[in-house]
Order: sequence, then structure tokens, then C-alpha cells
Amino acid sequence: MLLLSFSLFFLLVALFEADPKVCTALYKVIDENCPANAVIQEILNDERPEPTKRESNWGIVDTDRLLISRSQAFEVGTGLGNRLFAVMSTFGIANKLNRQAIFPARHELCTWHCIEALWEISTLFPGLIPEKAIDVSARHTKNLYDELVINECCLYIDPFKRHFPIQQQQQTLRFYGSFIQSYKYFIDYQDEYEPILKSGLKAFAKLSASMAPIEVIDPGATRICLHTRRGGFTGDFHQASNPTFLRNTIQHFSKPKNRRNVQFLLFGDDVDWLRSIEAEMKILNPNLHIVDQKGSPPVATWHFFSQYCDKVVITASSSTFGWWAAYFSQLGRPNVEVYYNKRFAKSAAYLTQQKDEDFFLPNWIPLDLENGNDKRK
Repeated sequence: MLLLSFSLFFLLVALFEADPKVCTALYKVIDENCPANAVIQEILNDERPEPTKRESNWGIVDTDRLLISRSQAFEVGTGLGNRLFAVMSTFGIANKLNRQAIFPARHELCTWHCIEALWEISTLFPGLIPEKAIDVSARHTKNLYDELVINECCLYIDPFKRHFPIQQQQQTLRFYGSFIQSYKYFIDYQDEYEPILKSGLKAFAKLSASMAPIEVIDPGATRICLHTRRGGFTGDFHQASNPTFLRNTIQHFSKPKNRRNVQFLLFGDDVDWLRSIEAEMKILNPNLHIVDQKGSPPVATWHFFSQYCDKVVITASSSTFGWWAAYFSQLGRPNVEVYYNKRFAKSAAYLTQQKDEDFFLPNWIPLDLENGNDKRK
């Protein structure tokens, strides 16, 4: 399967080099009040048989009805957490619509970032993007009218309510999703995709164990893993991890009677920043260690969370990497507790695209603690 993923990568790179494009087009949004046009007339005249029953295989739907799928998470340079959300949500939406999701590799907006995203997910989680789901023909190359559009980041949008009902009868439906970050799109199919995710993580077992020395993983303590995020989050949009929230979190979990029985492991993209506040945090609880992720692939961190963390705290709640770390921590371990910073973001505009009940799993617990001088804008 890994060889297949590498073969797919070289094929997609060849396609990109043969016909490079620049990702500059503005994305279309359907105006449901617009008058009928040629596209709508084609839909009205289109009669298709009822969809056939879908198979119980992740990413494969037993039908000839297609969902031609694009995502902003693929077409701009985003991180692994965003890309994994895009893949999972796209297949979930396709399953709900009883359609086969297709990623058009020759689409004019599928530039290097898109190729890299397909390769990265296919390599790290072999089988998560079935070969059938990638189209390398010349059938889906133009940036045509998108019939199903979901621009909201962290809200669940019922796909049946976002396009004309008559469009559900046509064989091909063009879909554009911005970042589509809600577990509700795919959670109904977890029996199908979780074995694939677990298999991908296992390949990084030794690398994840090497991130923290054996003597750091105290077998007699409750390990609380705090995920932090600073890069790209310190402006007026996201809520970055900050010393005040970390200090309050450590105090919250360090009750006097069990202060020595709790161990804090700090993860993050800015290890230098963590080092700068380490001494202050150790005053609160000396059993605190920074796990240096430098040189390790991101999936190794996710594997660490899935094996060694008894509790998880997402200190920068809009971090999708932190979200997946928390999700993986509960794979096969339902007793793991997950907490998140109640303050999701600073930007009021961003908050209109987010609901806790759509973004965080129902058993995840908000921590409504002070975030210091990081005032919401």
C-alpha cells in the first residue's frame, strides 16, 4: 500500500509539471435566489435513477453518481490537521449524499499544494484516499460553477440544504468546501475509517516513543498532555496559547493532595517559547517536561497522544493539529479525558463560523480559565 502511495505521488507530480496553474481564482458561492440559467436548466432536464446502496468501505460508494470535490485546505498551503479534516469531511459529505467523492487531480486549481496534500494523506494513512477517488483524466479540469458550496469553517452544514434539491438527481455534482472542520460530517462512519487511522499511526510508534526519554514517562503519574500553538496564532484572529492560560491550567489540575502524582507534558510548534516559560511553570508543579518534537513527523506526535496521555488539554482551541491529537488520544481509549480552551478565537468574524457543539466532540470538556491580556477582538 505504501508503494502505491509513492507511485500516486510521482504520477500527480508529473501531471502538475506538465500543466502548472496559478491558484488565483475567486471561489464561487451559490446564490439560491438567482434566476434559472443554462446550468439550472440542464439540471431540471436531467433525470437519473435512484442512487444505489453504498458499500461499507471507507471512501467507496457503490454508485456512478459523483461528487467532484475541491477544498481550500488543498489549494493553499495549510497544515496536516486542516488537510485531514478536508479529506475526512469530503468523504463524509459524499457518503451522506450517496455519491462517490472524486478529487480532480487535473483541475486547473489543483496546483502544487493540492498535489502535495493528496500525497501527504495517502502516504501517512494508506487507504484513506482510495485510488478510485483520484481522477487523472481530463474530464474535470475547468473551474466551473460549484453547485454545492460550504464556506463555513467550523460549523456543521447539512449538505442536503446547501444545494438545489433537483441537483441531487444529476449524475455529477461539483462541490467546493473551504475548510469543512466539523466531526459531524464523518463521525457516523468511524467504524470504516478508524482502522485506517490506527494503522497509519502504528508506523510511527518508535519515533513517538523517542520524543520523550523513558525516565520522563513516569509510570506512577497521571500524564496530562498540553498541546500549545503559537505560530500564526499570535495576531487578532486565533487565540494563541499563552502563559496565563497554561499557568491556570496547571494549577487547575495540580491539587495539593495529588501534586506529586500528576505529570505535565508540554507539546507545541514553538519549543523556544515553551523553554522561556518552563521555569515559571515548574514552580507550580515540578513534574513538568517539554517534549521536543523537532525532527519528528507530525504523525509521531499524534501516536504519542494515542499511547501515553491520560488527559489532554488543547490550549489553542482552533488548532486543528491539536484537535486531531486529542481525537487520536481517545482511539480505543474511551477513558482519556479531553479538555479545551473555552476561548476559541479573538476574531468576532471567525466566531460566527464556529459552534462548540459542531467542532468539539460531545465528551470534550471546556476550560473557562483566564487567558491573561489576550483580549478578544
